[in-house]
Amino acid sequence: QLYLLWGASKDALFSHYKLYRSEEPGFIPGEETFVADVLPEEYVVGRYEETGLNPHTCYYYRVCAVNKQGVQGEMSEEFSAFTREMLP
Repeated sequence: QLYLLWGASKDALFSHYKLYRSEEPGFIPGEETFVADVLPEEYVVGRYEETGLNPHTCYYYRVCAVNKQGVQGEMSEEFSAFTREMLP
């Protein structure tokens, strides 16, 4: 499981985020790497909890904001996280 956090958009036209993931660095976001639409919350960060991942694996992510008209903004820089072995 991974718990992802990023700075939240404060734009009045902001609708939600699109989150993408790959096990390969330098990936190009697309349908096959799409993870979820992340809706805004009351917090000052965007957050997403991802479960069902493989242990001892590095995952690479990119995120973009989408406005209320459905137009996607620029993709974030790639960021990564590494899962650990599950404890008994």
